[in-house]
Amino acid sequence: MKKKMGYLQVILMIGCIPMLATMVALTVYASGKMKDELVDSTYLRLKACATSVEQYFTWDIREDILEKDDISYQFIDSLQDEHIEQTLFMEDERFITSIVDKDGNRAEGTKADPQIWETVRAGNDYETDGVEIQGEEYYVYYMPVCSDDGEILGMAFAGERESIVQDAISDMLRSLVLRSVKRMQPATRK
Repeated sequence: MKKKMGYLQVILMIGCIPMLATMVALTVYASGKMKDELVDSTYLRLKACATSVEQYFTWDIREDILEKDDISYQFIDSLQDEHIEQTLFMEDERFITSIVDKDGNRAEGTKADPQIWETVRAGNDYETDGVEIQGEEYYVYYMPVCSDDGEILGMAFAGERESIVQDAISDMLRSLVLRSVKRMQPATRK
């Protein structure tokens, strides 16, 4: 024997389907916006860090005291707990860096990608993702380091491993989906 749906059940289904579709659409839209905002904030954070490197070492260059001393290494390593790597390039060569190779040696003396150096040498900042450094892909931000007369001497760099940013995006999206699913569940009666 087949049961017929009651009017109340039909009305609830008619109301629930558009509501569910709206919740899914809003969740997809919000997750896209949140991902874009997280990527934008990553670049803003990296720009601030690169600016800090530029300002710190430009003063050393101006005062003719640029060297690889303990204080400089403390500064360049200061954001590693935040998973941010920093480097000062003289022209396209890493002069001082927090980046280490697989053996734990600093990647000093290595060269930047020629395309990046050409962009920065022309006086422009450079930001992108997918830049491979020591076998890892990074979100990066480079900016010119200039002498007092405007000559471009090198680059200030800040980067964050892409895997860390992607993990943060995944965690954020997972949290958003879980919250949306919880909102769709009917309230339990006590």
